[in-house]
Amino acid sequence: CIVVDDMIDTGSTIRLALEVLHSHKSNRVYVFATHGIFSGTCKMILQESPNLEKIIVTNSLPQKKNMDSFGSKLEVVDISGMVSEFIRRSHYNESVSVLSHYFSAKDILKQVSVKQQSVEAELSEEELGEDTLSNLEVEQAMRMRKGFRLESVCWD
Repeated sequence: CIVVDDMIDTGSTIRLALEVLHSHKSNRVYVFATHGIFSGTCKMILQESPNLEKIIVTNSLPQKKNMDSFGSKLEVVDISGMVSEFIRRSHYNESVSVLSHYFSAKDILKQVSVKQQSVEAELSEEELGEDTLSNLEVEQAMRMRKGFRLESVCWD
């Protein structure tokens, strides 16, 4: 199962979701969150969950200490390229809606699955959706993630 939340702060929402899923016989749960705050006893609460397979968060906050605590259960997705491109486009009055096309949930899943082959093996194409990304789209997304400009002109 996959659980998606905006942030993990105290861990109580995620813990409740994990308990409900465990009661329905879900043995492996992947948790995706934008912001991994992990305050208070959150780390202890989540580490005790028997069905938590992996937590995937962005680097919107520093995650080094959390990575030390969670070990291989925590995966961090780099969003610095997208944030820098958003700032640049906003500054030059360019469209930012194009960023949602080049940095989708599928791209994040693919980025994580490259690092964690077992996730890729378990998620079928049906679960990811019928749309597949072309090699060009993946290449453009990876270029943008690294901070390269998309096809726009910047006049300084």
